[in-house]
Amino acid sequence: MRSHPVVLAACLLLVAAEDSPALALTPGGGPQRSDCVAEFGGTPANYPPDRPREIRCTDGDPACDQDPTVAQCGIAVSACLNVTDPALPDCAAQRIVFFDVRNFEPTSPGYDPGFTTLRDEVRAMLPLPETEHDRCTTDGGQAPVLITVPLRFVSSTQSY
Repeated sequence: MRSHPVVLAACLLLVAAEDSPALALTPGGGPQRSDCVAEFGGTPANYPPDRPREIRCTDGDPACDQDPTVAQCGIAVSACLNVTDPALPDCAAQRIVFFDVRNFEPTSPGYDPGFTTLRDEVRAMLPLPETEHDRCTTDGGQAPVLITVPLRFVSSTQSY
């Protein structure tokens, strides 16, 4: 079975500029001065090894694939805002009034309801003042959202 990257940068944070979570978090992928404003948890990023920004997962690997369906990976994702991250000492918390997650239209075959759920869970925490730190979608005991990543079938090798 073949690995398939999930790029965490699929989430777009729009920010109005006016003690660390227990989860292993991955910064949002922007400049280091604002990368702590949104960090992502759930399944840890594992690629590239020197500065992981993506999740590389093999179908059926329990470390990353949270669903039993063949030819797709179910990746658990949560979001945290204004993270106190020692790896980003120059990053300052900001007032967050809007958060968006890119997704296809609901009528499209590429639509994933998990992205909509993640967006809605983050928006329920808003507005978030710059004085509030380490707020996560899993704070109330909710499980991370499952994002489904279909694997592509390669006809020449008859594999995923």
